[in-house]
Amino acid sequence: MRFVASSKKVIILTGIGLIVSCISILFTHAGTSAVSDLLIDPIYAVY
Repeated sequence: MRFVASSKKVIILTGIGLIVSCISILFTHAGTSAVSDLLIDPIYAVY
């Protein structure tokens, strides 16, 4: 049963990794510096 649980974890982690990579690829392909600025500026503003 432990193997099943660990394999599920691996599947979930790989799924998250794929989603993140897809999003980053979309951002780079769009070349939307404006969007990245919108995401990054609030973070800098908080700090």
